[in-house]
Amino acid sequence: MAANAAPIKETTMDKCVYCGRDLPENPPTIRVKETDFEVCSEACRQAGKKYLARDKKLKLPLYLIILAAAVVIILTAVTRASMIGANVMQIVVGMAFILLPYPIANFTTFQSVPVRRVILITRIIGMLLAVWGIVVLVGALM
Repeated sequence: MAANAAPIKETTMDKCVYCGRDLPENPPTIRVKETDFEVCSEACRQAGKKYLARDKKLKLPLYLIILAAAVVIILTAVTRASMIGANVMQIVVGMAFILLPYPIANFTTFQSVPVRRVILITRIIGMLLAVWGIVVLVGALM
């Protein structure tokens, strides 16, 4: 970047970063690292803080489950073993997404897709993965 380039300006959103509703005139904020994100109410601020705490605590277990599942799936494919292990791991990842809905997203992402919607989308993806894994597993066992 050129040394004399204009700094990037932060824009404020007109929607709550947590629920997506319109913001009041003087909205409360959630501080994430060094940036403040606006929310529509104290309830959304508290829910956002709770999400951040759980995200910090549970994101690593989610990533470890995904990593373990990927290793099993790759080993199953490489060794040409029964795909039952891969199907079970797909179900495990689906369940992890349902129970630990902390995808690779940050609060900048949440400005365009609110936290609650990201949680819902992650859980739907988890359900689809789990159901598809069950269907394929049942088909393989028959």
